[in-house]
Amino acid sequence: MPEAAEVERLVQRVHARFKDNDEGENSRVYPALERVPRDLFGICVAGTSGRIYAAGRSRTNSPS
Repeated sequence: MPEAAEVERLVQRVHARFKDNDEGENSRVYPALERVPRDLFGICVAGTSGRIYAAGRSRTNSPS
C-alpha cells in the first residue's frame, strides 16, 4: 500500500470526484441497502495495518 498520506489524499480525491454522481440506483440485493438515502455516500479503505482511511458519510449508522 502507498504511504498513509498518499492513501488519505486519494480517498479524499475519489470521494470529491464521485460524491455528486447520481447515476444508477441502490443495490437491491439486500432490502436494507435499497432503503439507504442516496446522499449517504462515503468511502472507507482499511489497510492491512488496521489503519482506516475514510471520506464522506462513511460512519453513518445503517437503517433498520
